[in-house]
Amino acid sequence: MISSLKSIKPLFNNVLVKRLQETRSIGGVLLPDSARTPLQQGSVVAVGPGSYNQQGQLIPTSVSADDRVLFSDFAVQKINVAGEELLMCKDQDIIATLQ
Repeated sequence: MISSLKSIKPLFNNVLVKRLQETRSIGGVLLPDSARTPLQQGSVVAVGPGSYNQQGQLIPTSVSADDRVLFSDFAVQKINVAGEELLMCKDQDIIATLQ
């Protein structure tokens, strides 16, 4: 288990995301945790510098730390950091930024 968030620095076009927790229920009905589907929204914790194209030019990642993003749930790697689940995904697996 990784003990500190500061010890993780994403490489290339990888993005470290903390999944946002749902704070309200729809229609006032409280669902147990086992019946909820996790949100595909998160807050960017750290980003890599980017990837290189065929000409050797650096293409920076399209998001930065503290951005709220919508991501593809199928393309993430789960990482346990100090008892908290974080997600690592590629920059191209982020679908949108949220305002």
